[in-house]
Amino acid sequence: MVGNFIVLLNWNTSGVTLRCLRALEQVAMRDRVVVVDNGSAVDDLERLRRGVALLPYPVDLVETGWNLGFGGGCNVGVRYALRQGAEHVWLLNNDAVPHPNALQAMLRRMEGDAQLGAVGSVIHDLERPG
Repeated sequence: MVGNFIVLLNWNTSGVTLRCLRALEQVAMRDRVVVVDNGSAVDDLERLRRGVALLPYPVDLVETGWNLGFGGGCNVGVRYALRQGAEHVWLLNNDAVPHPNALQAMLRRMEGDAQLGAVGSVIHDLERPG
């Protein structure tokens, strides 16, 4: 098993996705990151490719070629992660800025209860903290 995968979906929002990817640099226990591009326009996809190439960690970019919708794009990312040997998959919205310990906390919760099959994270509004 490779470990912990984080899957993001991008559709014509490369700037938002790249902000999330930069925040993921600080996330503990991140083994692999997968970005599924869900049929973005050529210029947005090219911005995403260039930005991913500049990151200090590897990102797997999976291009669907067309918009499969949110669920379809996430399914592509999850299937990809599982084929690569993922033990855990975190579906993360591309507009998220995760806390550095968010993944670690979710994994700790999963490992503390064998009955759990899934956990989720708390969402806060960056514009209105509290």
